[in-house]
Amino acid sequence: MAKLVFDANKLGVMIRQQRAGRSYREIADELGTVSASTLYRLESNHFPDMHVFTRICEWLNVSPNTFFIESDSETGTATYSQAKIVDLIRSDPSLTLSAAQVLSALVTAAYQTCQSTSIHT
Repeated sequence: MAKLVFDANKLGVMIRQQRAGRSYREIADELGTVSASTLYRLESNHFPDMHVFTRICEWLNVSPNTFFIESDSETGTATYSQAKIVDLIRSDPSLTLSAAQVLSALVTAAYQTCQSTSIHT
């Protein structure tokens, strides 16, 4: 049976991207209810409390569901859909836009190949 697991890494990546080089203090002032030290901890993959989490989701303009992935409760391994993998690639700040596009196309092609192969077997 699958269970939902919080993806703290994705939250950190998205905060870093939205911050876009601005200081933690500047973002904390913009948010009003989240401290600079909390922002730093979140970028370092710490888990937020519910109030902070909902405020950050509002600031990022995303649904809280964005940060939850399904995990196999027996093995503890996460299961990712094609869309989730492409989303993770596109949100990786270490990749250039063109590299992210190439990797996304490769993942999409691999999924399509696997799906067409499984239909014929």
